[in-house]
Amino acid sequence: MEIPAFAYAPEHDAADGVRALFYEGLPYGDKPTKVFAYVGVPESATASGEAGVPAVVLVHGGAGTAYSDWVREWNRRGYAAIAMDLEGHLPEWDEQAGGYKPHEWGGPANQPVWKDIDRPEREQWTYHAVADIALAHSLLRSLSGVDPQRIGIVGVSWGAVLTEIAVGIDERYRFAIPVYGSGFVAESESYFGDAYRSWPEETRARFERLWEPSVYLRRVKLPMLWVNGDNDAHFPLTVFTKSYEVVKDNSVLSIHPGMPHNQEEAVRPPEIYAFADSVVSGAAPLARIVRHEWREGADGVDVSIELDSPEPIVRAEFYYTLNVSDRLSPVWSKRVVNVPADEGLKPRVEAVLPAKTKAYYTNAVDARGHIVSVGLTDIAGRANE
Repeated sequence: MEIPAFAYAPEHDAADGVRALFYEGLPYGDKPTKVFAYVGVPESATASGEAGVPAVVLVHGGAGTAYSDWVREWNRRGYAAIAMDLEGHLPEWDEQAGGYKPHEWGGPANQPVWKDIDRPEREQWTYHAVADIALAHSLLRSLSGVDPQRIGIVGVSWGAVLTEIAVGIDERYRFAIPVYGSGFVAESESYFGDAYRSWPEETRARFERLWEPSVYLRRVKLPMLWVNGDNDAHFPLTVFTKSYEVVKDNSVLSIHPGMPHNQEEAVRPPEIYAFADSVVSGAAPLARIVRHEWREGADGVDVSIELDSPEPIVRAEFYYTLNVSDRLSPVWSKRVVNVPADEGLKPRVEAVLPAKTKAYYTNAVDARGHIVSVGLTDIAGRANE
C-alpha cells in the first residue's frame, strides 16, 4: 500500500517526543478523510551507526483513541510506534459529551457488533478501519530510523479483532499480538454471538465472507501471541482458544487469571514485550508447550503437559471449573504443581483434577514470571459431541 500523505500537528503533540499528525485515509462517499495519530521514534533510531529500530502499530479498542502513553511505553523499550484513532476523534475528552472530541475529517462512525453489515462494503466502518491500519503501517515503515523489516502489530479488544483481519491481508508484519479480541463470532456466548444469531441467513453469510476474523487467520504464517483473562465477558475463552488454535503452530497463548478488560490492563503483561523482543531482536523466547494430554480416569481428570523453555519453569497452575452453566463467568479453582529446579527447562508436569471437572486451562510460569498457557479444554462440551 502506498505511503499516505501526512502532516504533523504540533498543537496536539504529547510529552517526551511523541508527535501528533494527520494522515490521509480512504474517501468516504465523496468526502476525503484524515486519521489522527501519535507517532514516536526512540532516540536510538538516530544514533550513529544504527541500522533502524523495530516498530509496532498499535490498534485501540472500542470507544478508545490514539494513546500517547502507549506509544511512549514502546519507545521506552526501543521501538518506534504509531497509534491512530480509528473513530474520527482527537484524543481529547469532552466531559459534556462523554466521549472523545470528533474532528472534521472523520470517516464512518464505529458500529458496534457490525450494525452496518448490510451497507455497501466501502461504506462500512470495519473496511475503513482496516484500511487505516494498513496506511499507518506504510507511514511507519517510511520514517527515518525505522527498520521496515521488523514491524509488528498489537491490538486491544475490538482492535485485536481488527488486528486479526489486518494480518490476513498485509503480509509485511513480523509479529502480531491480539489482546482480548478473537474470532468465531457465531459461536461466542457474548453479545457478539447474540448479534450474529439475530441476523438473517443472508447477513450471516455476508459477515462470514467480509469480516469473520478466523477466515483471515487461516492465511497467517507469522508468529502471534494471544493474551486474555479467564473471565472475559466480551471474548470468552471458548472462542479465544479456538482462534488461537487456528494459528497454533506459530503462536503462544498467555491467559492471565482475573485480568480485567481495559486499556490499562492490556498493556501490562510482560509477555507482550518479551515476545516482541524474541521475534525482532533475538531475545530469549517464551516457553513452548510441546505436549498436552488429558483423560478421564477413575480418580478424576488426569492432565499432563510437557514444555521446552529457555528459562526454568518454576510451577504449573491448573485452573478448573465444576460449573460451566455461565460460560462468561466460570468459577475457577486452582491446583499448583511446583517444578524441581533440575527439571525446569524441559519439564513434564502432571495433575489430577476432580472427577466433576467441566473445563480447565493450564498455565506454566517461568523464573521471569512469564506465563504460557494451554487453552480451554471443554470436557463437558466434548462429552456432548
